[in-house]
Amino acid sequence: MATLVDEKHSADEKISSAHEKPLPDAASNESPGLGKDFVDENAIIITGEDAAAYLLPMRDDGDPALTFRSLFLATGLSAFQAVMYQIYAFKPTNVSIQGTFIVLIAYFLGKAWAFAFPRGDLHLARWQSKDLEGKPPLWISIASFVNPGPWTLKEHAICSITATSASAAVASVEVFTAQKLFYDMPLTATTVICTTISLGLFGYGICGLLQPITVWHVEAVYWSCLPTVKTLQGLHWQSVKNSKPLRWFWYCFGGMFFYEFFPSYIWPWLNSVSIPCLASKNTTGSTAKTLTNLFGGATNNEGLGLFTLSFDWQYITSFQTSLPLTLQLHMAFGYFVCFIAMLAIYYTNT
Repeated sequence: MATLVDEKHSADEKISSAHEKPLPDAASNESPGLGKDFVDENAIIITGEDAAAYLLPMRDDGDPALTFRSLFLATGLSAFQAVMYQIYAFKPTNVSIQGTFIVLIAYFLGKAWAFAFPRGDLHLARWQSKDLEGKPPLWISIASFVNPGPWTLKEHAICSITATSASAAVASVEVFTAQKLFYDMPLTATTVICTTISLGLFGYGICGLLQPITVWHVEAVYWSCLPTVKTLQGLHWQSVKNSKPLRWFWYCFGGMFFYEFFPSYIWPWLNSVSIPCLASKNTTGSTAKTLTNLFGGATNNEGLGLFTLSFDWQYITSFQTSLPLTLQLHMAFGYFVCFIAMLAIYYTNT
């Protein structure tokens, strides 16, 4: 009897173990039954380790990243991004240009390049189908060099990373701007170019030394970069027909594109709407000045801008929406402390 019970117990264990599914490894990007090329949509992202394990797949299509097309577009977009960042940095209200903006521009330019120029892969496949011997003609090699095939994710990423890195030069230019405006110091183009390059190389060297902390660590998740990465993957790995998130992305993109004409050109007051200021627009004297110091902020150096609403996507951007709620609460607390400190400094004249 004991033997029969033991055999039945062992058989039940085998059946139950056969129906059990292995849990995904927290250190990998694999989902149950999906593999490393997919992410687990049911996973709850709480920590940086969760984001590294479940949020982004480890898919690699093996496409070349450094091509003539990617380097050419990356160079042009770097110049464009650097100029745009300089312009926005010296506006009365500083506006940061997010990576998603340059991702979309690079996407359209890359698609246009792949469509406008002769496709080297198509001509090579057509030539090989004729069973010809020897090397392909020179014009096919040139076409493959200029336009190797469809616009790929890695080429797209090279353009985005290069252009975003070029925009970081605004920090060094501010030094030269202060020297020119406030100290009237003569500057040459050679000095500015060499200094900017040396600062960039020094910064990249420091980042290389700190890779174990800033890159390899499991908690080293740069939340503001996640929208850019997900946009890149969605544009290349998903289709509008089969992907609901991608469809909604293009719906929102089109809506925001046409909506932006209203706050930029038609109704600029949408940039900053302050209910307390509108409610007290007839107030004069010291009361009006106090209200302006507290709730004003539509123009530069006007006030703290408390409880001010903005309906302009140019100022809202996508940066804040990608941050964890805990980090947003910490930032809000920091802003609150700064508000109190600025009021104390201003009214005590210290």
